[in-house]
Amino acid sequence: MVKYGNSICVKIWRLKIRVPIGRVGKPEEVAEAVLSLIKNDFITGAVLVVDGGYIL
Repeated sequence: MVKYGNSICVKIWRLKIRVPIGRVGKPEEVAEAVLSLIKNDFITGAVLVVDGGYIL
């Protein structure tokens, strides 16, 4: 049985091997994507998937 501390590591590892970019995104990277949507006045509605290619 996996203990709680290790279960997070296992979940992150499972996610990393499924994401084409090969790693989990950093908060700064997600913030950059959000800021680019906020700053651009011409964008009136969009869905931006920030997942490192997880959904392809």
